[in-house]
Amino acid sequence: MQDCYKKKRMSRKMYGLLALALLSLAADAPAQTIALGGEGRAWSGGGEEIDPQFRLSNTELAVGNTPGGVIDFAFAEGWIFPQQIDTGRNLALGAADRGGGMSSPLPSISQESLAAIIDEDAETAFRRKASAAGEVVIARGIIMDLDLGARFGVNRIRFFPRNTVRANEEFKFENDFMRGYSLELNDGSEETSVEGRPQYTTFVRVEDNTDAVVDLSLPLQFVRYVRLVSLSNIGFEVDELEVFGAGFVPEAQYLSDIFDLGDLANWGNLRWSERREGIAGLSDIRVFTRSGRDSTPFVFNRFNADLQEVPWKESAEINGVLLDDLPVDEAFDQFNSQPESVRQDLTLSQTDHASLPLQQKAPIRDDLINWSNWSPPYPLEGTTPAGTPIVSPGPRQYFQFRIDFVSRDFLAAAGVGTLSFDVARPVPAEKIVGEIFPRDVAAGEVVEFTYGARVGVRPQDTGFNRFEISSPSIFEKIGRIEVLNARDEFIAGEDFDAALAEAQLPLHKGEFSIESAADGRFVVGFPPVGDGDLLKITFTTSVLRFGQGFAGRAWLVDPSVADEGQLPQLVVPGNAAQLGAADVDPRPVGSEDLTAVDNNLAVRIAIRGSLLGQLQVTPEVFTPNGDGINDAAAVHFEVLRLGVGAPLRVEIRDLSGRFIAAAFADDRASGRFTAAWDGRDGNGAVVAPGIYLVRVLLDTNVGSEAKTGLVSVVY
Repeated sequence: MQDCYKKKRMSRKMYGLLALALLSLAADAPAQTIALGGEGRAWSGGGEEIDPQFRLSNTELAVGNTPGGVIDFAFAEGWIFPQQIDTGRNLALGAADRGGGMSSPLPSISQESLAAIIDEDAETAFRRKASAAGEVVIARGIIMDLDLGARFGVNRIRFFPRNTVRANEEFKFENDFMRGYSLELNDGSEETSVEGRPQYTTFVRVEDNTDAVVDLSLPLQFVRYVRLVSLSNIGFEVDELEVFGAGFVPEAQYLSDIFDLGDLANWGNLRWSERREGIAGLSDIRVFTRSGRDSTPFVFNRFNADLQEVPWKESAEINGVLLDDLPVDEAFDQFNSQPESVRQDLTLSQTDHASLPLQQKAPIRDDLINWSNWSPPYPLEGTTPAGTPIVSPGPRQYFQFRIDFVSRDFLAAAGVGTLSFDVARPVPAEKIVGEIFPRDVAAGEVVEFTYGARVGVRPQDTGFNRFEISSPSIFEKIGRIEVLNARDEFIAGEDFDAALAEAQLPLHKGEFSIESAADGRFVVGFPPVGDGDLLKITFTTSVLRFGQGFAGRAWLVDPSVADEGQLPQLVVPGNAAQLGAADVDPRPVGSEDLTAVDNNLAVRIAIRGSLLGQLQVTPEVFTPNGDGINDAAAVHFEVLRLGVGAPLRVEIRDLSGRFIAAAFADDRASGRFTAAWDGRDGNGAVVAPGIYLVRVLLDTNVGSEAKTGLVSVVY
């Protein structure tokens, strides 16, 4: 359900900030651990919660845990793997279930007529021939496109008329085969498409065909799209277009059910087990999470009479006036000003959207108000017993995870055994909105910062009296801790002016305290805060990295209550208060800032110097011939002075600059990384011997950088 109509994306800076706050959660005992796989809930059941949905098209959703239908639940007991293709299986038959199917760019060719090509029915066929004497039918230039719905390793394609491969005496059309044809392929990668349209490469062109059954072998390569074009004026039919392959699918996805925790819950750690088949380094697993306030991460809109996209029903009215009769800006103001319960009644539902005429259906969009965007992929720390902190915002009632499987070799794949995550209820607060000021400083300059946290507490929440601030900095001094009410009137506070390197901790003053300080974090204590209160903390430190985050988390310490089920609650960035004369924010106090590119808990500095460090390729000469010796090259590189993740790619190009393959594509902050190249191009074919460019490219919001090395392929 939409809270308002304007939607933005949560920034990756926000996720990096949340990760900082959770680094020590392993020490806290979670209230509940939910597990799939192994001895947990069955992978095939998705978690036995709310069925997930995914897009089949801009206006259509499908239900299921395996978009594309290429997850294997039986490869190993309790594990999920990408499917390994049965060499005798016709991949075209499952195309429609994976979101693909037959189509043609020619308006005279209907999708319904083409469906006969992939229905495995010996009595049906796509026909482009005269059905009566004297009838004229254009046969040349007919285009038949097959979308397999996913990328596969393909090594054989076959097509034929009826009464050939499968005998059928009632349909003796074995002579109505294509007398000329062109077969074109596309691997389904972004690099081989323009504005979402695949760009085909001709595999074979035959002007004078004499074979009723065309059975083509091709080098094993990744294929998603197949185009068959008639090159003859003689009428023809196609009973079936069959595609066969081998190896693991290069891309697969598992989508968990949406977990309903019953009320707001906080997240702990996420952990999973991995196993690999084939050459190490040529397959990857990427785990993502998101969290929400309602049970569906989608919103449904329609086009009004002026072709403007609106979220309300056609019959929606306020005070007896139809919203569609108002100017659209006024209608949005009226709609957004209504209480949530009223808006819910006015809003277009999924059922409403499905029943609209096609011309009124607006694209189905992600609900980025009530749901976070997918997190960045979790680090390998998640494969340890302790796991890695969940960075999706909390507390929330709904939670979902996604696993992407990627392989760069037909014989390589990675699988997941058990995946588990920690949740805890009740929570300290409904929400804690935080900000820091100032947010623009000089690198390395010692600055006194003010940290504000505005609190929303419900009767069922536990409240909190401990607060931790963490950042990759050395905290030098804590100045003052105070609590103000919802009108920013002083309630209580104490001045500490304590140099942390010299202070004997814990240090108490009345009801306030500095509990601990170490390793880029400190913890303070104070009397429990109430609904609408503002907690303010001043401290002194310096900032060394652009976008450096100051994360906060809160929890309750009560000697009379066991804390075994507690998980600290994360602070979300937003407008907590006016913390200084220059801290001007037009948004209401307490509003969240999850979607901002530079959120209110990140401090900016001017960046000087290169962000890319050393680049090394080992070995400099390698032989990808499959003998197990020097079959791949490792690309080692460094990212410097980057506090949050930014898009990073490692590309392989020939000496003319032509793109060959992507060895790495992900978001990364500062660190040392390694990517592997197996000597294959984007289609999975081994490249020719020669010298190739290895190019590392980094894009940040302050500019782009690139670094280039060389590697040689020999046989």
